[in-house]
Amino acid sequence: MASNAFQFLVDDLEESLTKIRTALTTGGRFVFGTRNPEVREWESWNPDNPFDVVDHNGRELRMIYHVEQVAGNVVTVTETTALRDDVPLRTDRAVFNFLGVDTLNAVLTKAGFDVEAQYGDWSRGPLTSTSEDIITIARRA
Repeated sequence: MASNAFQFLVDDLEESLTKIRTALTTGGRFVFGTRNPEVREWESWNPDNPFDVVDHNGRELRMIYHVEQVAGNVVTVTETTALRDDVPLRTDRAVFNFLGVDTLNAVLTKAGFDVEAQYGDWSRGPLTSTSEDIITIARRA
């Protein structure tokens, strides 16, 4: 599960993990990345800090974020996709689950996984408090 998609599992986290576990054979692995809450990345998500991207058609776009609420480990944000001159094209709302390592490992264990390894990036770098990501390899127990 790539692109921090794991963070979209908020209200249905336990149910989703149970279904993922059920889909795996014994010893099967669930590998995913999630943002490390210790880095507090959401603090840089604001209209004064947009970033530019190019879509698959070569169109130059600007992404503008605004954090609406931080409640415990849940961050609610609006994302506006705009042209580079800041003309908005669409606005979406998302809710992200920022789980720390201890909480993450506890919910995985409760769902029937053994945490096999955790890294700070997809190149298997060490997981530290300053790692932007938590890459987890969880094995079905």
